[in-house]
Amino acid sequence: MSGRVYLVEAGTLNADHIGKLIRFHTWDADREIVTVTTAELRQISHNQAETTLTYGLMAEREVTMRGTQNVLLSPRADYADVEALALANTKAEAE
Repeated sequence: MSGRVYLVEAGTLNADHIGKLIRFHTWDADREIVTVTTAELRQISHNQAETTLTYGLMAEREVTMRGTQNVLLSPRADYADVEALALANTKAEAE
């Protein structure tokens, strides 16, 4: 994929981002597994502290995350940006 990759906080996503490819990671503390997800953004819902994203096509899935968690817009096809995403979220969690 060509073009610029944007690192944004989930809480800043809006209707202009629907239909765009996003990448984010989730942490399963029980299994100690990080899952990196790349999918088309279908719907966004915000409340005071959290953002819920609906993603995928047909069998859509949903994830709720902190509004400060970082998400990539237009991620690279070669996944070279995954490390930068992880570092950005690690720094955000430490603040």
